[in-house]
Amino acid sequence: MLEKLILTNLAEHDQATVANIMQRCATMEPWLQLGITDQQLLHSCAAQLERLCYSITIEDKIAGLICLQFPWLKGVYIERIALFKPFQNQGVGSHILHLLETQYRTKTHNIWLLVSAFNQGARRFYQRNGFLEIGNIKDFWGLNQDEILMRKPLTEMKVSAVPKNLDKAGHF
Repeated sequence: MLEKLILTNLAEHDQATVANIMQRCATMEPWLQLGITDQQLLHSCAAQLERLCYSITIEDKIAGLICLQFPWLKGVYIERIALFKPFQNQGVGSHILHLLETQYRTKTHNIWLLVSAFNQGARRFYQRNGFLEIGNIKDFWGLNQDEILMRKPLTEMKVSAVPKNLDKAGHF
């Protein structure tokens, strides 16, 4: 199944197909619990249609979407990723993350994302795929609607010697 996975820029789809993708996303977590509508999702993707928003197709069926921002904090930021129910828990999400890692490993240092604090399943999924929880962004969407910033390093961080222009206390 994964060998037939295709990412297609949303700009290559007709408006009805893009609207249908957004309608399906709006019925899923976290957008459902956050009250984000298909129209809001469509509006937020509109600026990215020619850039980094893609439908995910498997065996000629639309399986979801992924939207990215690059560059973003010395990395690529997964702004939105959604897999529709029939394609969940089959390795598709992990495969997509692996494709991103392969694509960006030589271009940048990190993959970043935000995940809703209440979305425990998504948090576990990202942790299983090598993402680290960096911090909590309190009330991001509104009162008690926190987001967790997560990062997957794409390069090993090397501890280098203290730059010559710093003293032992770290001052210039």
